[in-house]
Amino acid sequence: MDETVDQQFQGQGVGDDDIVFEGDLEYNYEEEYVEEDYDEDIVLTPNARSATILWSHVVKGKKASEGHGGTKKWKCKHCKKVYTGTYTRVHAHLVKAPRGQGQGIAYCSAVAKDKQLQEHIRSQVQRAENLPGRLPLKKSRLDMLGKSSSSGATSSSKVGESPLGKSFRAKDRDDVDHKVLRFLAANGIPFNVLRSPYFQEMITAANCVPGYKLPSYEKARTTLLDHEKDNVTKDLGVVREKWPEHGLSIVSDGWTNVKNKALINVLASNMFGSMFLNAHDFSAVEKSGKNIAKFLLNAIEEVGPFNVVQVLTDNAANCKLAGTEVNKVYPHIFWSPCVVHTLNLIFKDLTKHKHLGWIGETYRSCKDVVKYITNHSQALAIFRSNSKFELLKVAKTRFATHYTTLKRLLDVREALQMTVLTDAWKDWLNACTDKVMIERGEMTTTCVVSDEFWTNIKKAV
Repeated sequence: MDETVDQQFQGQGVGDDDIVFEGDLEYNYEEEYVEEDYDEDIVLTPNARSATILWSHVVKGKKASEGHGGTKKWKCKHCKKVYTGTYTRVHAHLVKAPRGQGQGIAYCSAVAKDKQLQEHIRSQVQRAENLPGRLPLKKSRLDMLGKSSSSGATSSSKVGESPLGKSFRAKDRDDVDHKVLRFLAANGIPFNVLRSPYFQEMITAANCVPGYKLPSYEKARTTLLDHEKDNVTKDLGVVREKWPEHGLSIVSDGWTNVKNKALINVLASNMFGSMFLNAHDFSAVEKSGKNIAKFLLNAIEEVGPFNVVQVLTDNAANCKLAGTEVNKVYPHIFWSPCVVHTLNLIFKDLTKHKHLGWIGETYRSCKDVVKYITNHSQALAIFRSNSKFELLKVAKTRFATHYTTLKRLLDVREALQMTVLTDAWKDWLNACTDKVMIERGEMTTTCVVSDEFWTNIKKAV
């Protein structure tokens, strides 16, 4: 029997009237089988142009009994096992059904091992179900398995789908869109997350697993988080391998946590990348140079002291003391202050020099102009109607913002001058009742229209 089945499956043909016996089981080849190359376009025979195309993958026998309707005995041509049932069970056997919809029959072991055969069967069923006027098998739902045919056709774009069906699908998509938006808004998640490739990857993966349920809170914060941390550590192994050869810097930065406690992060960094090492919360009392030094020394021990050539912190007195303490233990490791902070401090020192007082005056005038416009919504609205750029405020120790503030003013010079010369600006000032606001508004106008003001900004920059 197996030899005969193998010959038929290889396309050597068995006539409609041929009967094959195996023990007490009688098989009747009712349909023609056409040999197909998995890599070629699917060729469908007249008998195969239906949603019951998978009958061609089994050998059908007689009805199981007179009282079982269309139930037949049949033998899978791939795993050679004999089953009883209708086409629904054939489909469940050859196309892995979603959990709970397997019709009490196992997935074919031979198909499970052969990826090429899986795609062949999937393409056959999908092509048959996409034929004009053909309704798919109720239990098929190939779209739930997360794959589409090579032509890109999916269940949502079937040829011959009724307009009513399409409208229902569109409504389903809208409902899902609103639920996604509600989740983002309710949890304060920025909409930029929708541009993240990891978000798209998550949605695609969830669609590929029928009946998928989110992991529990406990599983996410324990097992899954540990696993993801291991993956990141493994990816950063390339960076760590370069440490003995090229050396590295220990970089620390101070922030505050959600409870407004001092938080210090430590990174190991070199020309090949950075790795997060540790973070620690310090109270105002604990944030002494010696405590910070102890924290930095632990980080240095973690990466290997002789890989480290430098400790980089900001210029605060306690951080400078911490750098000195580290140098006592490891004389080859030197302390470096933050260059950006240093440049900001140099700029401040320049403004205090007796021969460079004009820099300080110009800088203070620029801050006043920016502050006045950005602190009054109506003034800011008038400015924005004339400019495609925003005004930048100074931030402490952040990226040379003294310079960037002045540079941005030069970039928006024309827009600022148009703002203070418009009727809307004049009407707004005339409507003000606060004398201080009116005085500062007039000073802003005087600065913006002054050529000397802009000349001094250029010199400072």
